[in-house]
Amino acid sequence: MSLKIGTYRLLGRSTLAYLNAIAPKAADLVADRFGRRPLAVTEVVLTNPSGLAALFTRTQAAAANIPGDQAGPAARLLRAEPRKLYGTTGLRPGKGGGTLTLINVRRNRDRRALDETLLYELVTVDQLSRPRSRDRFITVLRDRCGIDPQPERVRRAWNKDFKADDAEAAQVVQQLLPRLH
Repeated sequence: MSLKIGTYRLLGRSTLAYLNAIAPKAADLVADRFGRRPLAVTEVVLTNPSGLAALFTRTQAAAANIPGDQAGPAARLLRAEPRKLYGTTGLRPGKGGGTLTLINVRRNRDRRALDETLLYELVTVDQLSRPRSRDRFITVLRDRCGIDPQPERVRRAWNKDFKADDAEAAQVVQQLLPRLH
């Protein structure tokens, strides 16, 4: 997996240095666990709550080809309010595809929380690399923004799939966390 690590609206360097050191091993653990490689490019960005919301909304709208004036509802795909989130993963816009993982440094104050968040989001990266997952994610984005509304039964199926993915990610994090250090 190709990892790019950076910051957005953030000045701290110690967390960035730690993430640069631990991320490749975490990515290898996740790849070995699933026996396949995640998407080609994974960009991990450390940010604050406002940066997380702004960057997520802008990039997901671009990835799903949603006009800027209709992109606001894309933030509804966040699992919680940005200030309460530890991190989130979405699609990376552009021809190369890949994923964008945003990590809220205000919620990840210690290394254990950062380790758990990174592993969880890398499992999400792997889940997004599964067949038809990217297309499903784009369809959900376009539905939430009112571009291509879907029937309620389809929305219920998505919610069921997202809950199953969350449960799987939580389980895998607990399995891999002791092996990270």
